[in-house]
Amino acid sequence: MTSRAPNQDPDTLRDELVLELARRGGSSATQAKVDGRNIYEAIAKTLGIPEGWRDERYPTAERGGSQSSKFAIKIQWAKDALKNAGLIETPAALRSRGIKPHGFWVLTARGMDKARALGFAQTAPTPPAAEEHSRTEGGRRVVSRSLPERDPTLRDAAIRLHTKKGRIVCAACRFDFEETYGALGRGFIEMHHVVPLEDGARDSRPSDLIPLCSNCHRMVHRTRGVTLSVDELRDKLSRGQSSRKRRRGS
Repeated sequence: MTSRAPNQDPDTLRDELVLELARRGGSSATQAKVDGRNIYEAIAKTLGIPEGWRDERYPTAERGGSQSSKFAIKIQWAKDALKNAGLIETPAALRSRGIKPHGFWVLTARGMDKARALGFAQTAPTPPAAEEHSRTEGGRRVVSRSLPERDPTLRDAAIRLHTKKGRIVCAACRFDFEETYGALGRGFIEMHHVVPLEDGARDSRPSDLIPLCSNCHRMVHRTRGVTLSVDELRDKLSRGQSSRKRRRGS
């Protein structure tokens, strides 16, 4: 057995350790941590160190009875050198972030700079090609559902009730389909039952229906089992508009 494996000089081991931690996301910027036990095998494979050499151990007297392999000890030396150089977090720094330091290795910001200098490029994952997301649609299926009955004449009466000067607008946000879409949007609106039909059969009047645009109508029913009142929806709209104004002014 040779006494020296290829590419295992201290500088090479330190560089490979920095790169391997960066590849695994072990940096203070990401708040991630890497279990050091997973590092040894990866670096050995990267450097092409034979398995037999990885398991070779120092004589007992030389290492004070250590059971670690020569390779593992050299990785530990590399880690200690990087820690002393400020490229790997110290145990005290890890404890201050609530991480138990034993066995976990984390690059500092300087460590990530070193990784980039060594050629590490942190890139966003490439989104799959559109065709990989293709799915067959358009088939036909039979669905049986129980739906509340609606009286179309009641809807027509409610639209007439809420139409003012030939226009009907959303009771929550005041959106006017005709104003936005012209003739295409004339007379278009969705009618919302103040008391949900799902609550059971009852007598309804035109005033029990109020006009809402498609967006507002979806929002009042957005949460399953909960129907917002128009006043509650207006309040959310007002809060959202105020928040947007603050962001624009900042």
